[in-house]
Amino acid sequence: MNRARALLITLTVAALAAVVPAASADPGSGPPTITINNPQDGSVLYVDGHGPLDFSCAPGAAPIASCSADHEEIDYSEGEHAITVTAEDTAGVVATKTVHYRVAKHPQTVAFTTDPPEGATWGRFPYFAEATASSGLKATISVDPASTGCAGEAAEADPFVAISFPHPGTCIIHADQAGTDTVAPAPRVTQTFEVGKLKSYVSTTKASKGLLGLTPTTFRAEVDADTFFGPGQVVSGYPGATVTFSVGGKKMCSAKSVVVGTDGPFTVTAVATCKATIGLGHALRNSYVASFAGDDLYLPSSATGKLQ
Repeated sequence: MNRARALLITLTVAALAAVVPAASADPGSGPPTITINNPQDGSVLYVDGHGPLDFSCAPGAAPIASCSADHEEIDYSEGEHAITVTAEDTAGVVATKTVHYRVAKHPQTVAFTTDPPEGATWGRFPYFAEATASSGLKATISVDPASTGCAGEAAEADPFVAISFPHPGTCIIHADQAGTDTVAPAPRVTQTFEVGKLKSYVSTTKASKGLLGLTPTTFRAEVDADTFFGPGQVVSGYPGATVTFSVGGKKMCSAKSVVVGTDGPFTVTAVATCKATIGLGHALRNSYVASFAGDDLYLPSSATGKLQ
């Protein structure tokens, strides 16, 4: 009896097993997982770079049937790019993943390695400007066309570029590096500074004011100015400077300085002379002022002389 019952139970279980199917994966859930190692999303690559496209697909609820990318390799041409990987499992579930990346030239910077001269004045010896680029390429130094106080031909800093100062004004110097097929142009850097005028000097001599100021008085003043001879600076007479002579604040006369002699191989003497009647109102004055108002090249100067 027990053996019969056991046989019946065995047959019943087998029949149920044949009727109830085994559990299966739901094709609507658990899609494949995609991993892209190279290039990574949002990355910046360089035009001379190299490396394989690296991605993989992992199964979700069903095994992977296919895993492929829309590009066979990484595009290293300059610009914006995208790569999409598609995975499909045996249940027909499809997953995609896209990465975006940018390919660029290597960046570089350029910098001056010399400082502008302090208190620069026109006529002085050149400023030897130097600059280097972080890429190791040679930097180019140039004078901006808007500069009024300096001049120089654009050239590679190898190791420097000579900047001259032919006139007072503003000096604007640029350093650049144009780049190559693989290196981007460097952002321009600029040095801006002022080139000043040179000093002038007025010296006077005694002047006779005449009888009661009614006879002409001869005024005389020497005009000198800084100048350069080679790398050195000298003071020499400055011809062509207009000197105004005044007594008690009233202009008496004016004259331009002229060369009246030499003071050696490198300097001259320049004197301005004029005559005027100072009048009774200034007959009691015992001094006069000789002044040079300055010009495009030289700063103004003045001196007080004696009236006797």
